[in-house]
Amino acid sequence: MKGDNMSLWMMMVLVLVLLNEATINAKEFKVGDDLGWQEPDTNDTLVYDQWAASKRFHVGDSLFFEYNKKNDSVLVVEKWDYYHCNTSKPITAFDNGESMVELDRPG
Repeated sequence: MKGDNMSLWMMMVLVLVLLNEATINAKEFKVGDDLGWQEPDTNDTLVYDQWAASKRFHVGDSLFFEYNKKNDSVLVVEKWDYYHCNTSKPITAFDNGESMVELDRPG
């Protein structure tokens, strides 16, 4: 019985340490780095794909979008909607010029 309690206690400590580690290691990425979030030039439509490919994201990290709120916004959408350019049913919409999106799941 005493051994079972000790094992349970050690397991709880391990879980807390791992959760704390994930929080400590979370990073904030400014989308587009110094350029921020802006509409790419016609000949440079892959600029954000290339930016993302140069980063390593993890659950718990955050993406910071800085943009002109007068004519731009940030939408969080499902994968299908992203690939089909469907903006009609966003999960979340931001339009304040400075938006933070936490990566809360892999994908």
